[in-house]
Amino acid sequence: MQRTRDIRFRLLNKTGGKSVLKLLSEIKERIKRLESYKPIRIGEVVAVCPEKSSVRVKFKEQDREVSYELPVLQKRVFKDKFYVMPEVGELVVCEFVNETDGFVLGSFYHAQNNPPENKKEKFVLTFQDGTKIEYDKDAHLLKVDIPDGEVHLSVQGGSGNVYINGNLIVSGQIYDLSKTKGSLDDFRNVYNSHTHPGDSGGTTGTPNQKAGV
Repeated sequence: MQRTRDIRFRLLNKTGGKSVLKLLSEIKERIKRLESYKPIRIGEVVAVCPEKSSVRVKFKEQDREVSYELPVLQKRVFKDKFYVMPEVGELVVCEFVNETDGFVLGSFYHAQNNPPENKKEKFVLTFQDGTKIEYDKDAHLLKVDIPDGEVHLSVQGGSGNVYINGNLIVSGQIYDLSKTKGSLDDFRNVYNSHTHPGDSGGTTGTPNQKAGV
């Protein structure tokens, strides 16, 4: 009887005071979780945390369980940085290092979400508002279409040339900021209205051929 009590006392000490049955129950539960653990899972994004570059994902095979915030892998994150986030409702592939901690590896096309192009020679980037950037390697052709919006290109502290083998079509003004400090429209107005002193006195008329008319 004393020996039985001693063995029970030693078991309680080794198990942190837990009964053997309770310990076995916990071990069984851990084994069950390990058996159901999947390092690679596919789920649907349900929340986006853009300031942390992380998302929360819902997994159907785990009774629609929702993950903690998972970091989204980016191409570069140190001195050079790359940033693009999945959207709510997007299917993503996740890899877990344990039961709760993991990363979002990326998204994929499927039957309900087809790719925007079917030629392997093309690089295509499309946006929800209809903007499209496309490069065709075979045709050596770059296209940028922005249906409604603005474009800002700023180059500070440098200089260079722009080469165009074709027409330049501009609906706004073109300004020379180096010397004349004016627009082409200003130059056109001055040219079209200018006169000269005449050979026989007086002044000449304005040019017969107007610029930009």
